[in-house]
Amino acid sequence: MNEKAHISVTQETLHSLAGTEREWRCFHCDEVFTDQDAAADHFGVQIDDMADEVACKLSANDGLIIKMLREAQEELRRYHQEDNESYRTFYALGVEHETKMRRVEEEGYVRGLKDYQKLETAAFAALADMIEVANALKSVGIVSNLLERATFTLREVLNAQLPVQESQ
Repeated sequence: MNEKAHISVTQETLHSLAGTEREWRCFHCDEVFTDQDAAADHFGVQIDDMADEVACKLSANDGLIIKMLREAQEELRRYHQEDNESYRTFYALGVEHETKMRRVEEEGYVRGLKDYQKLETAAFAALADMIEVANALKSVGIVSNLLERATFTLREVLNAQLPVQESQ
């Protein structure tokens, strides 16, 4: 056995040998593989500078255990990759939803303020019109205690809520 280097079979390596008889030799046990799947089972996979242990170093006796181990390693890799991506997607959707909900809430608040300002303006305009009616009634001689009290109250409300206006 040659303990020089650990060899991993990658798709890039496999496709670079196109057109030639493909052959993979293990430097540890000197076994030669001509079947891509058998070579991948023996050498394992290398992802992100982390390589699986070569099968001959794990168990020289039972190929089925090696095959099962490789399948479990691949399933674990897929789980971690899907897990990470699915979590990123999940949290991104959550943030997007929260942002949209906040925007809609703020737009509703702004609409409510505008509606209140319109209503307030209309209410004060109605109060001013009522004062004008009361003044008109006074000018033609219709005066009552109720009218005097209502006029006084309306003026107090308007003066408290609106900036002081010059009378015309």
